[in-house]
Amino acid sequence: MVSATIYSNCLLSRPSDWQENDYMVGPIFEKGQHNFEPSVPLLNFLNKWKSEKIIYVGLGSMMGAMFGKDEQIEFLNNIRLAIGNNNCKAVISLVGFQQTHTNQFVNTDHILYLTQNIPHDWLFSNMSAAIHHGGAGTTHASLRYGLPTLILPFAADQPFNGDRVFINKLGPRPIPIRQTNVKNLTKAIRDLISDNYTTYEMNAKKIGELMRNEDGLDHCIRLIEAELVA
Repeated sequence: MVSATIYSNCLLSRPSDWQENDYMVGPIFEKGQHNFEPSVPLLNFLNKWKSEKIIYVGLGSMMGAMFGKDEQIEFLNNIRLAIGNNNCKAVISLVGFQQTHTNQFVNTDHILYLTQNIPHDWLFSNMSAAIHHGGAGTTHASLRYGLPTLILPFAADQPFNGDRVFINKLGPRPIPIRQTNVKNLTKAIRDLISDNYTTYEMNAKKIGELMRNEDGLDHCIRLIEAELVA
């Protein structure tokens, strides 16, 4: 029997106690959506701040699934204030939040709110850093594009992924989502985008280059074909 773990060897070396037929195949990334057309406000925002660092903030579907109205609004207020405290620019995804609760959050000079999904391969190539929940797919995607990353985990594998980012000096220590507040988010964003940005970016770009040479999908296909022939 063969098992394939879809995880990058760059983040975690293959455990020494695995069986011979246990493989770390690398991440699987979606193919680029070449027909994607960004909105005019997004293009204008990116063009306006192209000479400055822009942070992506997105928590996927986790926020709407695990947080109520008041908690969702509190988090958005906290992250908005923390971004302002660091005088930085950000693209914040509202995808996954309950729309009726987020109508009060409108674009500002320094923050653009996204209300639709945008392919990672397009958006992350235009970002300088990322803040997200730490799902395996998003973690690998942000690092594949060399982005220093701050993880705010909810549950499941997300705390582990946050630890791997921190241990490999790819971003600050993760903050569990329910422990976030203006103070610790302000400090973490300053660490991410200013204090240690050069180190995080250098390490993330190195790992990103290695990840681009991993092909989890092709590896899985070859393992399946070998099993069918055997």
